[in-house]
Amino acid sequence: FSLEPIASSPWFSEGRKFGNYYTAHLTGSLPRAFTVTISSDEEKETIERELQPSIPKSFSPVSIEEYQEMRVRIRSLGNERRLLVFSDLFHPFWHARIDGKESPISPAYSLFRSVELTPGTHEVEFYCAIPYFGLCVLLSCLTLGVLLFVGGCWVFSLATTRWRSVAKIAGYQKMSELVSTGEAIMDYNP
Repeated sequence: FSLEPIASSPWFSEGRKFGNYYTAHLTGSLPRAFTVTISSDEEKETIERELQPSIPKSFSPVSIEEYQEMRVRIRSLGNERRLLVFSDLFHPFWHARIDGKESPISPAYSLFRSVELTPGTHEVEFYCAIPYFGLCVLLSCLTLGVLLFVGGCWVFSLATTRWRSVAKIAGYQKMSELVSTGEAIMDYNP
């Protein structure tokens, strides 16, 4: 949606107007994962910063072997130096392993994840590792435990205060006398 008409481009065609909003049709979409051949570090930097991807018509085969929320495994085959671009959002919590070895992730087209591959067949694993996740879970559980304990103490305090007031009205000196007689005082409403 846009408040202004969207000009046609290689990626969008003009859409329709709905009230105050304009829509556009996506004419070309990116594959889920693909490789881009790079010949120099300057070319790599350009791809990392570029906002409108120009996907080559031919690229090395890529197959997604496994796709889960926190883990993606991709197999790539190529005879040249290349970037494997995975068109999910780049975020610092995501890490990569290439053939089991840690590898840095860089942004591609300013918002996707990418890793640099050497010639040959490679298995790339993207995985999400949230820092201090275990500590956060532990603190959440401790907080829940404290809240349950305090809530239980408060409910117990209310219950014993009510029973004491009922015992005084009924003429008993101690609460133990009231409990030992077994009288039904549950219908009492002060």
